[in-house]
This record gives sequence, structure tokens and C-alpha cells, in this order.
Amino acid sequence: MNLFRSEDHVLRWDQLGSNSYHGVADPGRLASDVFSLPRYRERLAPDYLDRIAEHSAGLPAALDKATGGNPFWRPA
Repeated sequence: MNLFRSEDHVLRWDQLGSNSYHGVADPGRLASDVFSLPRYRERLAPDYLDRIAEHSAGLPAALDKATGGNPFWRPA
């Protein structure tokens, strides 16, 4: 993962590939929409692994929300 100051900064990056640009996302939106999910908040819970499917249920919708539906971010 690379972090940039702006979209213009990304476009000037010499290693930007044709597939890389599709992965550009706002880290603030990712943090608020994705990393606030139980999948990340509950990692220290004793039963975390037993409930990982339950904790991960909202991940695809949160990624769509944070990235504007960009398919680059959808889990394979």
C-alpha cells in the first residue's frame, strides 16, 4: 500500500500502472467506513475467530460505500 497527498500526487507517481489507478481510495473514508466494522473492532475478543464470518458480513457493503462501488476493492 502506498499513501499519497492527493490524486495529483498519485498521477505523477512513476510506478503508477494501468491497473493501479483503480485502487485509489480516500484513506479517511476507508478508516471510517471499513475499519469501524466489528471485523476490526473485535479482534481482541476471546471468541473472535469463532465469529469471524459474522464479523465480516458487512465488509463488502462497507468497501462499496468507502470506494464508491469500485470493483478493485471487492474481495476475491
